[in-house]
Amino acid sequence: MLRSKSSILISAGFPYIIPEFILKKFRVVINCHPGKLPKYKGYYSLNLAINNNENFFYSTIHYMNEKIDSGKKILELKFSGKNMTLNQVQKIMLGIIEPHALFLALKRIYLI
Repeated sequence: MLRSKSSILISAGFPYIIPEFILKKFRVVINCHPGKLPKYKGYYSLNLAINNNENFFYSTIHYMNEKIDSGKKILELKFSGKNMTLNQVQKIMLGIIEPHALFLALKRIYLI
């Protein structure tokens, strides 16, 4: 049985579905998602956005629930990635945008 003394669970880049019984062990459960929600849910959100010739790419920080990428949004950041390759977008998203979005979202949660 999982026991936790932590009050927050952060999923960032975790490619698996976290079972609901684990989510319930924490007071706050958030996910860093590299895509605009609800339009681009799931693991391949950046690939889909590239394939759809999107000019902007999004990092959405949201509360997690039992449904995939369906919780209430906390924060959404975007950047222009026009004419970028998937590899270029991933480097910017995962190395700059998502960490910054997570930082801002945690500040927002803390102030509430």
